[in-house]
Amino acid sequence: MKSSYACQTFLELVNIDCVSKEEEAVSKVIQQKLTELGISFQEDKAGKSIGGNAGNLYVYLPGTLPGSVFFSAHMDRVIGGKGIRPHVEQDRITSSGDT
Repeated sequence: MKSSYACQTFLELVNIDCVSKEEEAVSKVIQQKLTELGISFQEDKAGKSIGGNAGNLYVYLPGTLPGSVFFSAHMDRVIGGKGIRPHVEQDRITSSGDT
């Protein structure tokens, strides 16, 4: 699991301190990864309207089957989410226990 792209990306993102209204660092990493994968995206100005430093990211991936699927996720964490140190065990990722 530790070597999977999804796991490595999660570990990279969880190590970035970002609380509400301070999501820019995580947003930039996500934007870079999307660019590297050749996936286009748009960022709105929602963050600016609430005093934040990043907007929402919108990504569209065309499919071949009928219908649509929508995913939504947060880029921020609660205030206590600073300094998270992930601990990887065989098939799971947990906090080191001090956050």
